[in-house]
Amino acid sequence: MDSTLEKTQRASHLVYGDLVASGFVINQEKSIWCPVQSIVWLGIVWNFEHGTIAITDARIGKIEERLSLILQKKLVSTRELASVTGSVISLSPVFGNLSRIMSRHCQISIAASPGWDFVSELDSYCVAELQFWLSSIKKYNSRNCFQSLSHNQIVYSDANGFDCGAIILNNNTQICHGPFTQEERAFSSTHRERIAMEYSLKVSCVKPLGSPRAGFIVILKCKYLVSGFI
Repeated sequence: MDSTLEKTQRASHLVYGDLVASGFVINQEKSIWCPVQSIVWLGIVWNFEHGTIAITDARIGKIEERLSLILQKKLVSTRELASVTGSVISLSPVFGNLSRIMSRHCQISIAASPGWDFVSELDSYCVAELQFWLSSIKKYNSRNCFQSLSHNQIVYSDANGFDCGAIILNNNTQICHGPFTQEERAFSSTHRERIAMEYSLKVSCVKPLGSPRAGFIVILKCKYLVSGFI
């Protein structure tokens, strides 16, 4: 990899010559000696012209197919759920921590299962995570390798079983709080914390940074800045 085509070609010839001189047998079918700006490696499309990486369409199609099949089933084995969840987590080079955060309930279900062949019905949280990936995997399948997001808001939030609150630190510090609905009180503590963050961002009229995915990442990352004040 170099800044110009000529430099890259020169480096390619040097590497090729060193390998031959060292006695290595080169697999020509799997080697690319002509410089390119886009290449598929380890199931990922590396586009150096635009500075982005993305999961290959073939791999995305397989994961979508598996997600559709598992969502159509009433009963799912732990082995099947683990296979699909592993496929989602393997997207982390492009999707980052989102692949682990938005498969957390599936991971919990797998860990709590008594055996690989144990069959059970997926709970609503696992279904929601699988549906999220089925609807979002193509939409957000791209990552800029040289762009770093700067967050213009710092939010400290907390939630209990009945209500939530948050402090938004910006040019004009804001404090917001409110009760959960009866339906929201039945959600898990993690889900209620997420609702608290979404509520605070709506109240402060914060706009997502760049894309819906960026806004979603802001929500999930801020959850770890929790400071109890309710």
